Amino acid sequence: MPQNQRWTTRYTAFYDAYYHETLAAFVVGRLQKIDLLINLLVAITALASAISGAVLWNQAQWKWVWISLAATAALGAIFHAIARVGLHLQRQGEFRRDFSLIRSNLQIVLFKMTSDGDSEELESEFVEIRNKLAKYISKLGPNIAATPYLREKARRDLDNSLKKLGITQQGMDEDGGN
Repeated sequence: MPQNQRWTTRYTAFYDAYYHETLAAFVVGRLQKIDLLINLLVAITALASAISGAVLWNQAQWKWVWISLAATAALGAIFHAIARVGLHLQRQGEFRRDFSLIRSNLQIVLFKMTSDGDSEELESEFVEIRNKLAKYISKLGPNIAATPYLREKARRDLDNSLKKLGITQQGMDEDGGN
């Protein structure tokens, strides 16, 4: 396989690993916000329940506010338990770590290719890393937190990062994208 085809194949694997790493980071951020919001809502409702619940309950104009807050907190707690937000946070953190390691290894392969030239040994190293990447990608299931907006944001962020690094599908800039 000619060197430029190898570069394209390796770059594509690198891009995929970097994309999944970036997306996992964004998903973790989103899940942390959801986790914090639900936990705060439940805690505030529980704390306020003893103090203001009785007072608000006896005032007609505040009764619906209290009912709405209590119902929202209860639904949030149920969603939190059913959606297993904590478990998803842990998994996404693991995905990010795994894809980060793969991305780093692939980036090293790209650097070796530009600095030391290509070799069959480097190709073997790449194939091993690419197989790990395929294994990790196959473990990914549907993720409700990875919305189309978040996926596009991850792509934009990744493209900007690669531009700064000077790594493109055509090759690597000598000056690191500057």
